[in-house]
Amino acid sequence: MADDIMTRLQCIYDKDGCGQCTFCLAKAEIERLRAAGDALLTVMQAGSDAGWDAAIDAWQEADRG
Repeated sequence: MADDIMTRLQCIYDKDGCGQCTFCLAKAEIERLRAAGDALLTVMQAGSDAGWDAAIDAWQEADRG
């Protein structure tokens, strides 16, 4: 995506990311959802029916958190 939300969510404790604070957890969640969305988009743009079920299942699982 072209937004800068990931650069805005910088860890205030450790510039490399502590992995535990709200900022790091939110960043990880956004990255996880984006990856699932990107995988779904790839399948949708492929032009065939192959992979749809797995991609939709992965998106639904990611959306549940």
